[in-house]
Amino acid sequence: MQEKKIIASLIATVTLTSLIPFTVAAASKDFKEIEEAVNFDMVKVGDLDVRVYEDGRVKGLGKSKSEKVPKNDRKKILKIMGFSEKEIDTLPEEMQEELIADGGVKVDSEVEYEPTFYTDLDGVEHIVTEKNKEKIQKIARKDFERLQENELVNKEITGDVKIAGTDLGDYKEGDFKGWGYIVYHGIEDGEYEYSYYTKFEWSSRPILYFTDRVAHAWQSHTTSVKTTADYDVTHFSSSGRKLGSFDFDPDIEQDVYGSMAEIDIDYHEGIHEGYVKDKVRIPKSHKGQTGQFVSKYVHSSAPKYIDGFSIGYGPLSITIKGSNWVYSWRNTFKIGNDY
Repeated sequence: MQEKKIIASLIATVTLTSLIPFTVAAASKDFKEIEEAVNFDMVKVGDLDVRVYEDGRVKGLGKSKSEKVPKNDRKKILKIMGFSEKEIDTLPEEMQEELIADGGVKVDSEVEYEPTFYTDLDGVEHIVTEKNKEKIQKIARKDFERLQENELVNKEITGDVKIAGTDLGDYKEGDFKGWGYIVYHGIEDGEYEYSYYTKFEWSSRPILYFTDRVAHAWQSHTTSVKTTADYDVTHFSSSGRKLGSFDFDPDIEQDVYGSMAEIDIDYHEGIHEGYVKDKVRIPKSHKGQTGQFVSKYVHSSAPKYIDGFSIGYGPLSITIKGSNWVYSWRNTFKIGNDY
């Protein structure tokens, strides 16, 4: 089968419309300055005076302050940081708060989506393309129906199979989307500091739901200094009115070359979204070179692909065994670019 890759340029153009004509020299240790005095402007956003450095970085507000910023003002700050309105609309509120708490500037990057893989109940791996995706969905539907048969269920799992659909023939997965974002924070201890975000979203809860995983891995010269993750479920009334959301802290697994968060899908019906984030550092000696990180989201829709699950990391590589839906993509950018 022919593999199909899609490359999308994630470039946001931002116009600052509320700059106050106020420019002074900032101390070199104030918010990871570039080892010398850096000029900045003050931008009025609501009741806040937001500091914007000449390289485009926004000074972080800190966690306690970012949680109190009104939604409209939060969106304005994210636009200053380089996020488009369309991108902002896809970001969970917790991620938006974390972004303005940390500050920085969004890095332009290219995201390359690799083929999706589906492994059926017989262990056959299928590459999903635009041409054969309907055929693969038929295979997945047959697997779903097989899982309803008591004889097969009793042989393969202990306990109940959790099924979102009430009709035996009702097999319709929610749409999955994945993104990668890069934020530049400045220079710390002689190294460039970035945040790598791998974000995911299900438009609705999958039919069969167990524990999913979201992971990413980086280059050998890159070092993670902090890993965080978040998972949210937004639920709605039968008429489609938004009722509220649940916020969860996923379990995190860390490695030298990557990190992973476990996403327990066994919650309310609705939009499921979240992310895993690593704050990383890259030596300045790599200025001008290509920076990359790879992302994978693993969804299990059959019990046999839960117990035997394992994951391993290498430089820019993630090896996963015992899974049956795997979504992959990578982000590429220029290290130490003049943002």
